[in-house]
Amino acid sequence: MPLDGDPRSSWVLVEKGHDGQHAVTIRRVSYDVERMQHMVDETQGYPDFESPDRKAAYKARFATGRIQER
Repeated sequence: MPLDGDPRSSWVLVEKGHDGQHAVTIRRVSYDVERMQHMVDETQGYPDFESPDRKAAYKARFATGRIQER
């Protein structure tokens, strides 16, 4: 889940070169934010989604890539 202000998912690729050195690359992948927000609305039984405020915070996090201040 994004937390650095960029709502795309991120992952790290670490490659070891022939010289023994490592190259680290941060990759970003776009995803369907509206679909993820819909999944939050439709998920039953997940404790963090019990409260409407918490559910709204998760949905906002997918859209903004930030934790919402209370």
